[in-house]
Parts: sequence; structure tokens; C-alpha cells
Amino acid sequence: MKMSPFSCEEVAQAVGGRLRSPAKKQVLTGVSTDSRNLGRQDLFVALRGPLHDAHRFICPKMQPLPGGVVVEEGRIPPSMSLPMIEVEDTRRALGDLAQWYRSLFQIPIIGITGSNGKTSTKAFLHAALSHHGVTESSPASFNNDIGVPLTLCRLNSKCEYLVVEIGTNHPGEIAHLSHMARPTHGIVTSIGGSHLGHFGSLDAIEREKGALAESLSESGWLFLNGDCPKTSRLGARTKARVVSVGTRPGMTFQIDAISVDAKGTSFAVHAAGFDVSEQVRLPVPGRHQAINAGLAFAAGVCLGADPKMLSRGLEEASLPGMRMAHTTVGSLSIWNDAYNANEDSSIAAMETFEQVSESHRRKVCVLGELMELGDHAEGVYQRLGMEAVKRSFDCCVAIGQGTYPWFETIHESSSQIETHFFESTSQAVSDFSQWVRPDDQWLMKASRGAHLEELLPALKSHSTVTDQETQPRLPLSS
Repeated sequence: MKMSPFSCEEVAQAVGGRLRSPAKKQVLTGVSTDSRNLGRQDLFVALRGPLHDAHRFICPKMQPLPGGVVVEEGRIPPSMSLPMIEVEDTRRALGDLAQWYRSLFQIPIIGITGSNGKTSTKAFLHAALSHHGVTESSPASFNNDIGVPLTLCRLNSKCEYLVVEIGTNHPGEIAHLSHMARPTHGIVTSIGGSHLGHFGSLDAIEREKGALAESLSESGWLFLNGDCPKTSRLGARTKARVVSVGTRPGMTFQIDAISVDAKGTSFAVHAAGFDVSEQVRLPVPGRHQAINAGLAFAAGVCLGADPKMLSRGLEEASLPGMRMAHTTVGSLSIWNDAYNANEDSSIAAMETFEQVSESHRRKVCVLGELMELGDHAEGVYQRLGMEAVKRSFDCCVAIGQGTYPWFETIHESSSQIETHFFESTSQAVSDFSQWVRPDDQWLMKASRGAHLEELLPALKSHSTVTDQETQPRLPLSS
């Protein structure tokens, strides 16, 4: 996927850098921060972080040689004839370049933020809009000050819609990324306890998410999860036209008749003001996914797409891996929802698992650590422990030192639930014989940093059956 052509001279002007080599008119058609994935007309932006410094890969042996390189001041290597653009900070320069490049396009750009459901909603909207026009979107979960610029660099002359996932883990990040991306429309999926340790309170998270709403103009649309009270309040903070989506009475787009099974989710969506009433079938399970897909559907309708084509696109959508992805290992049935986690998403996963699990098989909840909870961690784990008791799991397995309050709450609250606590994944693997039984069905839930998926290769070594993933990745571009 090529960008619209631009020159090294334009890059230098956009980022406030100094072009230190000839070939000012060198034509560039791509931007990359990965030296392993370069084209001859790509601009390589050498990023430096706490663990890696891409400047060390800039050398005459680069294959292929890129069309130009952005480097920190004083870091131009000797014996390089490539166009070099010196800047004070390459990470900031990447954002400045993307902001300039985005200004060249006048198409609908939909920004999506929220404590839960950003990536799912992005995947749904990409699938739905792709039936209406050429659509690009953020790869994977590219939603920070590196991912958003790289997403903006997916724009080209053929693109009719761009869907940008906008995340945050510190105050002010959404305002910064919204200023960079300048979305014409916005979606806020939910406001909950993600990154609670960094923000301190749900009110602070609400203020942060509201920055997307504030960035929109009068000509834009803001789509809000009407079932989330804090999300609903953001309508007062925008100049855009506000559309509510949810199951509660009075929604602009009303969701009802939600049905969840192991093969997916069905629901109906009605919008009297738009003369729309449609049945939707998703290939992924979860009541919460009906709201995420409803937000995508509403956005598509307001952007002028045919509701039936949107419904067809949603039916064909699939989510990236480890988002309630079903896997079988031997006779075990595993629902892997361990890409990310906070309190709300963990409760949603437990509810979904209860709906898709088979009543005659043992139900096992495997919980890894939830990251960035700060001083709120103990309370979150205790509440999730009571949720697990309410959901009547047969066995609960806590993995990671931080999960002990979850284990303790369940152990003390129910003598009917078998409980295990392991300080690490490797310890849990070593003691498989204590808690793994043939014909188990598992729910796996954790933050990405817990690496809970490392259980699966170990399980496979105890099984003669090959892993069967039922949710292939959604194509990243149209």
C-alpha cells in the first residue's frame, strides 16, 4: 500500500528538520519505523526508545536502501549517500510528518477511543465501510503516538474512509493524537477502569476520553455508547451532532433482541430518525459486541452507506487474535480473551463465556494479571472474585503475584469452586497435573503483559490435536 508521493524536501519542511544530503526531489511513497520492512521509496524514521535504538541499523548494508532517513541531530552515519533529515526528536518528527500528510486529504476520518472495545469497533467499522468504499484502518492496535502517525500514513488517493484507533495511558494523549489526526467524526465505545493506575479515577479517564469529542467540528458526528453513563455525558462537550447507541430507551440507534451463542451474536438495530431497521449477525460472541457493532453500524448510516450493505459487512467481520478466540487443544475447549483486560472487560468475558460454554463440561476461569491498576488493584480483583463466584465456575486459576486477591476472594467465598494460585505461568505449566482435566472448557483473561497465551504451547505438548483457531485476522486494508 503506497502513500501519495512526497519529497525529502517536503519532509524537512513538515518536521522542521535539516536536509543534509542531496536528492531533494527524491520521490517517497512510504514511511516505516522498521528497518526489516523497507522499500526503496520508503522514508525510514529511526526511533530511539529505552530498549532499542534504530539508528544502529542505518548503514550501507541496509537492504534495500530506503529513499531517505530521519535521524536525530548528530547521528548521521559516515559513508552514507542517502538523503538524511536531521531533527531534534525523531518520534515527534514522525507525528509532525503524519499531521502534515493528513492535511492533504479531505475524506471522512473516524477516530475511535474508549476504555474497552476500540479495536473490535474499528474492525467492525472497517468491515462495514469496506462494502461502501475503499477503507483503511489502524493495523492491529496501533493507537499511540507511533501507531496513529503510521495509520495516517496509510492514506492515499484511492482511500475514501480512514478509521483511526486512538488510545491513551497518560493525561493529554488523546488531545495530542486528536490534534494530529483531526478526525471528522468520533466514536467513544466506553469509559471504564483501563489504565486506572495512571489516571487515578474514572472521572479523570472521562476527561481524557472527552478530548476526542472536543476535537470535532459542527459538521461532524459523535457516536456514543448510550448504555455507559459516563460516555453519554460526553455529548455536552462537543460541537458535533451526537448519536447515541444502546439498549436503553431513547437511543438514536436502539439495539434489542440480542442473542449470543458459541458461533456469534445476533441483534436488531432500529433508528426511526433515519428510517432504519435491520437485523445483524456477528461471527463473534458477546453481548458487548452488539454495542460495538451497533456503533459501527450507526457511523456507517450517518456517512451515507446502505444499511443492508453495512449489515453484510458486519456479518463478514472478524477480530484480531486473542479476543474471545476459540481454540481446541486435544479435548480442551479454550476461549482466549487475553489480549487485554480491565475490570469491565473481564466481567464481559465472564458473561460471554457463561453464554457460550457447555453446561455438562467443567468450566475453568484462568485469570492473569490486569496491568496498570495502581492502588485500585486489590479492590478490582476482589470484585472480579465475587463475579467469578456469581458465574458458578467449577475451577478458578490465578496466575501472577497480583492476582492473589482474586484467588483469596473466591477461595474464602465458595467451598464449591476449586481454586489454584500460581506466581507465574511457568509454575502453572509445571503443575498442569494439579488442575488440568480432559474435556475442560477454559476462559483465559489477562492484560497483554501477562503473556497468558504462553500456556497454549505447553498444553499442545500434552496433546495430539493441532490448535484450531476459529477467528482469522481481519485484512488490514481494502
